[in-house]
Amino acid sequence: MKLREMEMVNTIKMKTQLKEMRENERLTEERKRIETLKKQRSELEQSLFKKETIISRLDNETARKHYHHVNKEEAKDDHKMFMIKPNVPKSSD
Repeated sequence: MKLREMEMVNTIKMKTQLKEMRENERLTEERKRIETLKKQRSELEQSLFKKETIISRLDNETARKHYHHVNKEEAKDDHKMFMIKPNVPKSSD
């Protein structure tokens, strides 16, 4: 009977160890998966930041060109609005 009990105890220990090993493997795999997802997230955030930077730069260039174009148009309009007349005295003699 004692031998049978020892075998059962050993079997229970082995099953417990096996269960712990499987759980550790599962946790290890899950940690790897989480790290991979974090890395992908970081890469996507960097990519998004680069794209936002490019879009912002292009928007600034477009706004600057539009402002420059508008200023040129206003300058043309300003020249049309003002006429410089020569300072010639009237001949009323």
